[in-house]
Amino acid sequence: MLASALAGFAASAVLIIAIGAQNAFVLRQGLRREHVVPVVLTCAISDVLLILAGIAGLGTVVGRHPALTYLNPHVYLDTVLLLGSLAQQYAHRWLFGVGAAAASGAWFVALGLGARRLAPVLNEPVAWRILDGLIAAVMAGLAVALLTRP
Repeated sequence: MLASALAGFAASAVLIIAIGAQNAFVLRQGLRREHVVPVVLTCAISDVLLILAGIAGLGTVVGRHPALTYLNPHVYLDTVLLLGSLAQQYAHRWLFGVGAAAASGAWFVALGLGARRLAPVLNEPVAWRILDGLIAAVMAGLAVALLTRP
């Protein structure tokens, strides 16, 4: 049972820590010290709901009706389709989901509240240009991967 939860935590952590627009937004809010707790809670709760939906089988529905979206198609790939599919491989799939949700919550709390420590580095405009460039590259790579998949 613990193996399922740990596998869920690891799988979610690998996916959520990737640089993306949502993480950049949480980081910016943390640096500005503006609405950090509501932003972190919104992101973490949304991930939990989507992880649970994926484990419950919403991934099948989304796969059959790709016009369906929750503002960010990338979130479906990670939380609903990928984590939902991975969870099905475990006898204790709901514990996998608990682990995945814990990783999401831990990441958003660390990112939002830990942003202050990054403030000295990220107060430089060049740092944001580099971070924005990395985010753009990741998003472009994801778009190409989605467009070229069979």
